[in-house]
Amino acid sequence: MYFICPKSPHTTKSPGPDNLHPKVLKELADVLKLPLSKLYRKSVDEGVLPEHWKAANITPLYKKGSKKKAFNYRPISLTSIVIKVLESILIDAIIKHLDSYNILCREQYGFSWY
Repeated sequence: MYFICPKSPHTTKSPGPDNLHPKVLKELADVLKLPLSKLYRKSVDEGVLPEHWKAANITPLYKKGSKKKAFNYRPISLTSIVIKVLESILIDAIIKHLDSYNILCREQYGFSWY
């Protein structure tokens, strides 16, 4: 598996618990593609994710209303850009498989990738 990010990481997003900013990953993609490809392949082959890839920084995000009331906030999880790229690669592979074998019907509109 070669490191091909189907969608560029959002470089304006905040970094996760590893403090690796998405812009760094994008700027160093040529240097990081081989080591990340090896890490991703090993992870997929063994069915194991490194523990630090599972970590997230949970931050409250204000919705509306009084900022003094806790229920006017919702949590967001900031995860590692490294795992987001792997998830994107795997999702694209799964969608390609589902499409090539016509597993999903075209009438599915909610949660579809068409």
